[in-house]
Amino acid sequence: MNYFGSASLVFLALVLLVVVNAYFLDHFKSYRIDDLLVPLFFFNASILLAFFLTLLLARAVYRKLKERPSELHKKLFLLLLLVFFVPSLFLTVVAVVGESSYLRVFTDDTLKRVVEKLEDLEGELETFSLTPAEKERLYERLEELREEASGVRDLVRQQKLVLTNFLVFFLLVAVAVLAGAVLAASFLARAVTDEVERFKGALERVAAGDLTVRLDPEEGASRFISELRSLVRTFNKMVTRFAHLYGRAERDGVLFAKIFEKVSTPIALFDQKTGALLKSNPAYRREVNISSLEKLREWARLRDPIRYEEHPLGGLVLAVVEDLKPVLISKRYRAWREIASRLAHDVKNPLHSIMISVETLTTLFQRYLEAQREGKEAEALRRLVEEKVPEEQRKIEKNARYITELINAFNNLSSEEEELKRETFSLRSLLFELKRIFETDRFKVYVEVSPFYVYADRQKLRRVFENLIKNAAEATERAGLPVGIVRIRTEGNRIHVVDNGPGIPPDKVDSVFLPFTSTKGKGRGLGLFIAKKLVEEHGWSLSLLPPRKGEGAHFVIEVRPEDLRRSAR
Repeated sequence: MNYFGSASLVFLALVLLVVVNAYFLDHFKSYRIDDLLVPLFFFNASILLAFFLTLLLARAVYRKLKERPSELHKKLFLLLLLVFFVPSLFLTVVAVVGESSYLRVFTDDTLKRVVEKLEDLEGELETFSLTPAEKERLYERLEELREEASGVRDLVRQQKLVLTNFLVFFLLVAVAVLAGAVLAASFLARAVTDEVERFKGALERVAAGDLTVRLDPEEGASRFISELRSLVRTFNKMVTRFAHLYGRAERDGVLFAKIFEKVSTPIALFDQKTGALLKSNPAYRREVNISSLEKLREWARLRDPIRYEEHPLGGLVLAVVEDLKPVLISKRYRAWREIASRLAHDVKNPLHSIMISVETLTTLFQRYLEAQREGKEAEALRRLVEEKVPEEQRKIEKNARYITELINAFNNLSSEEEELKRETFSLRSLLFELKRIFETDRFKVYVEVSPFYVYADRQKLRRVFENLIKNAAEATERAGLPVGIVRIRTEGNRIHVVDNGPGIPPDKVDSVFLPFTSTKGKGRGLGLFIAKKLVEEHGWSLSLLPPRKGEGAHFVIEVRPEDLRRSAR
């Protein structure tokens, strides 16, 4: 027989004992003091039987708790047992105390009536001379006194027995209530813990990777409790959704792994807390192969030209390391190709003009020599030669100077191709040096930059700001402004250079950084091209922003965050 069957039989036996004891209590008054053997025997038997049944119940409970080592089941069972049994025990104690008080009050009241009878008898005996009727009445009073005295004697004898019987009765009631509480607590604790175990088993299977797990909402305690049924349905929906997401994540993971392995840029995955390397692609292992995030940051800071980026991914850090040398070489190649193309175009025109002048002079000299050989009058032709030669000579010299300037500009541009010599220096200090050089009464330079340091080639960055400030000074001078102004300010990792000149003409905006493009009508148009090239060699960017109201040309240099420093170290 199982646990619940045994506990149910014990509970029914205790209920039967309670009913039988209630019957004896109800008929207890009909027993005389000499006939109390049967009640006494029954009370003793009830106590022994209740003790035996209690032992059986305790044994069954102990075995059940030992069979189910779940801490939740034990704690829940004890909690429910206390909830059910403690109030019943309290009521039983109150009932026992109340019954004892009732018996004492009842005995005191009976004794009081006996005393009153005796006082009445004493009062009548004082008259002593009695008539027959009075004697009859006296005998009746004596009989009543005898009956009351006999009742008091029996009551006093039975008082302890009655109290004992009540105690046994209420003890049986308490044990019966305890058995009922054990049954109720066991049933509820088992229902709840079985449901918890069912959920636990399902969750363990899900954790092990089995996403086909589903729970039946009509099984176990879920059949009777709507909230549990709803919880089971929600669990099933969650697992279904999780299976869908897991499948998609698995497909994405395979795709990510393929991309991760095939991409040519070095990338690596680090633990955000420890900085330990978790995963890297072949390009990273071949070109970098650093296993610590801190060491990688230091390496990227000192390495040039390198573009280093970090992307947080929920407890992980994706590091991307890009060698800018191929990019810079490609940019240089395109720039030189553009320069060569424009140089060829600019040289072609003056060369063509020189060729025409040479052909003109050659033709004149040939005609002059032919006229002399033939002895013809060549005075008019001589004067023509004397007029044309200086004119064509000037044209040739002018075009030759133009070509010379182009070659010199080209040579200057070639000298900028030296490798970067990076160092950490104060940007404010560099700009104030240029302020002292360029500032005059008619041109003001305002330096409004944060006191930070940059990691760059100081000479090349100086050349960049020289070109930008020089362009601003020339633009404001051409505009005829009484005072030209250029402001250099910083916002985060951006350096803004803004003047109050006329700005860049709309038709020149797209070509302002191209070589041999000038908006001034003079010069070779290489200043902004060189500035942009030098900035991009640092891995930075130089761009032209649309001017705001009251502004002229507005250039902005965007510095890589890793090239900004708080100190000179």
